Amino acid sequence: MFNVRGQNNLFRVFLTVVECGSFTKAAQRLASTSTAVMKQINKLEEEVGVLLVNRTPSGIRLTPAGESLFRDAGEIDGKLEEILLRTRNAGKKEEKQTVRFGISLIHGLTAVRTFFADLPEAGERFELQLVPVPAGRDSWVFDEYFDFIAGTDLATRQKNMLFYHQKDVRLAVYAPERLFPDGQKALSVKELSLPLLFLPGEGAFPLIDRTAERIRASHPDMRFLREHRQLTSALIAHLAAEGIPFLGPETWGDLHPFLLCIPITDSEPVPFGLISSDRKTSVKEAFLEVWRRGKEAGR
Repeated sequence: MFNVRGQNNLFRVFLTVVECGSFTKAAQRLASTSTAVMKQINKLEEEVGVLLVNRTPSGIRLTPAGESLFRDAGEIDGKLEEILLRTRNAGKKEEKQTVRFGISLIHGLTAVRTFFADLPEAGERFELQLVPVPAGRDSWVFDEYFDFIAGTDLATRQKNMLFYHQKDVRLAVYAPERLFPDGQKALSVKELSLPLLFLPGEGAFPLIDRTAERIRASHPDMRFLREHRQLTSALIAHLAAEGIPFLGPETWGDLHPFLLCIPITDSEPVPFGLISSDRKTSVKEAFLEVWRRGKEAGR
């Protein structure tokens, strides 16, 4: 039985001999000697078990078996090269691991895009799987459903939660388009002149509490609507319908089609990065290693 492994070079020598018409010319093209080329053809004939080439004083002449092999050898040579190339490429590439990111209303695609914009290597090493936070479950249930959440560290961190700071972002005002017909791209606290502003209840977000005090100092007539309510899609739709703006990190992004996200230029820095449980897994450790390298490279 013909042994294909390791014989790709014999096919190429055979093809060269046939194309050149003699061992001497083939040896010149292959940067070898006539004797070495002849030995390789002898070895090929030994492998297949039949005579492939008739040797004559004027050159070579293919036997019927040689003609048959010549018709197929080019295809076999190309196929073996393709197989070898795929094998080499597979050896160079690490198998991608899947990393799961939980997404919710305020930890959505804008936050994920913001995070991965500074981490090109992650796209090469990992498959990103977006997992909606299960309805009716604690938003901070990790590991069973997802590995990380991309978001800010505004709230007091819960027990067993870890925050990996990537960069700082700004607070933004989310406001109906009709309040800013000129489509402002950004505002300072002094420019933030609004009749009413919705804010979370006091103590929920210390940074927003401090920002509210700054806004109050600049705009003593502005009214504040403060409630200890979770920011749900129903609440956002209500605020949009009533024309009531509210504050949040700029990474909340496209919360509602009729709300503008206008960053506050002089807001306190809002820490942004990865949120995860303190449980270690191989995927999380591998991803954090890539994240740390990306953060170091970006400094």
